[in-house]
Amino acid sequence: MKQLAWFFSLLLFACGVNESKIEGIDNSIISDYEVVIAEKFLVDEVDSTVRFLNFYKNFTTALFEGKMEILNQCFHPDYGVKIIENFSGAMPQIISYANSSYFDHDEPVRKAFENLDSLMLIQPVFEELPEIICEDEFYSKLGCFVSEEKNNLDQHPWNVEGKYNDLLSSIKYTVVNTYNITIYCSEIDNKWYVTFIDLRVPCQA
Repeated sequence: MKQLAWFFSLLLFACGVNESKIEGIDNSIISDYEVVIAEKFLVDEVDSTVRFLNFYKNFTTALFEGKMEILNQCFHPDYGVKIIENFSGAMPQIISYANSSYFDHDEPVRKAFENLDSLMLIQPVFEELPEIICEDEFYSKLGCFVSEEKNNLDQHPWNVEGKYNDLLSSIKYTVVNTYNITIYCSEIDNKWYVTFIDLRVPCQA
């Protein structure tokens, strides 16, 4: 608890808050060095968010416009991208692709990407992800949302014996665009990659 109080005080101090107004905390223990660390933490968090949003915009634009060379840079050279789909029935399955050139060999996946409209270009808002409700609308709210939630991705049937646990653990953000797509983004070696794409339509059992 003392560590949390110290860290909270440190962040507020770095943001320019008058620490004398923080009750119950000994602010004399905060050194100049610690303030610099707190400021760097805040800046790094902002930089990481901006980098992610730029990456996401580049990815969705490349996917929508069919710019395969740019698209391939968004997939990890070793892991590629995993597509989750249920085109053949209710049971979802996962297909691994080394890069986007393999999409052309899978007609359902290729058509699904071709049918994506400009709504996929909406930039995500950092909010709690919508729930699937299967009523008049599929989701509890409409739009494009990003969160650190993983939608219980590790519990899906295709993750047999934890086959994808290592890759799943690298996921930092889940983006749910309620109009057409769910995208899972990983930060690996300080670089952003799309590691999973969910093309399933909710409420289509």
